[in-house]
Amino acid sequence: MMRKKECVHASLMRKEADRIPVFMSATPQFLQAALGTGPRKPADTDAWQYCVSLDLDVVQVGHPSFYPVKVLDLAQGQNYVDAFNRTHVITGYYDELCAPFPLRQGVKGLDLHEIRERWRGFAFPDPAAAPFLAGIDAVSAANEHLDDPLSIWAVINGPFEPSWQLISDAWTDFFILARRDLDIAREILERVTDYCIAAGKVMIEHGADVIRIGDDYGLNEGLMCSPGTWHSLIFPSHARLVEGLKRAGGPGLPVILHTDGNIMAIIDWLAEGGIDALNPIQPDALDFGAVIEKVGGRLSVTGAFDLRYFLAPLSQESRDAMEREVRRLFGVIDQFNSTSIRTGFCIGPTHQVQPTSDPRTFEAWIQTVHDINKERPGTGG
Repeated sequence: MMRKKECVHASLMRKEADRIPVFMSATPQFLQAALGTGPRKPADTDAWQYCVSLDLDVVQVGHPSFYPVKVLDLAQGQNYVDAFNRTHVITGYYDELCAPFPLRQGVKGLDLHEIRERWRGFAFPDPAAAPFLAGIDAVSAANEHLDDPLSIWAVINGPFEPSWQLISDAWTDFFILARRDLDIAREILERVTDYCIAAGKVMIEHGADVIRIGDDYGLNEGLMCSPGTWHSLIFPSHARLVEGLKRAGGPGLPVILHTDGNIMAIIDWLAEGGIDALNPIQPDALDFGAVIEKVGGRLSVTGAFDLRYFLAPLSQESRDAMEREVRRLFGVIDQFNSTSIRTGFCIGPTHQVQPTSDPRTFEAWIQTVHDINKERPGTGG
């Protein structure tokens, strides 16, 4: 049987693997419930231990300059300011962005003079600051002691999300800025890209063997902008980020792009831009089979299992429904792969497992994946 890192790498690089790797990402509230930590916020090592206990192939660790996530640290309605000087408010289950913004203090309109002046004095955080690396260092140290270590996926942002978050809580404002002052919009994207490359590089140096870029480009109905605008404004920075990560980690470093929504209009460009895999193949926005048919020979896929299944209490009915969906997804991959062409697949929830998900249902899904994997040729089942 292939070792976990070997199997994950083969799957992401569209090589033959003896099973389909399984991974998870989860909200801290779900982990808190699943692990029974009480009021204590689960640490990265708690998430790693949960992955180990479920015999998963992957653990994901974020660079917290991009994703600070203090929802369990503060009370509802409280604010905090992160390393990018973005203001967050605790709202419901999440940390939401709110005014004031690093490049814009006002809540109405875009004052170009204010944005230019604030951009001139804007300072990025140090991506190698010790607090940002505490999580991956702890996970890497624990992981090394396993007989069969998990693949470590480091999660960073791409160029687009941090760029619009510097000026607004609405991505539409960045396109308004680009229409009014294209040069400064591009300059912001380029400097954010430099930071993302540096953050990815340091995560690789501290133990990551895969990088997952998070940068949403789509809504359920389609792109956030026209394909032409995306290609001329965002794609150059996206491609440069991937190139920089590959330069830092070597050409064999797998790079995954997470983007929500219907991105079929740009999927060929994404395949040309250097990534190795797409995530999450969001239900209601993309058809799994259509994505595989379109780019499966050029990209692997990760995710694809609809996390809404985990909202149901565990029952024979929910078990059967999850099994049917796992078999359907595996069947699409098996039908595509042949002696002349193949894709790769790592199965996981399409997004973070939500706070209201049932841990027993989620864990039953993991066992279902393991059981079906054992049936597959070459796994010893």
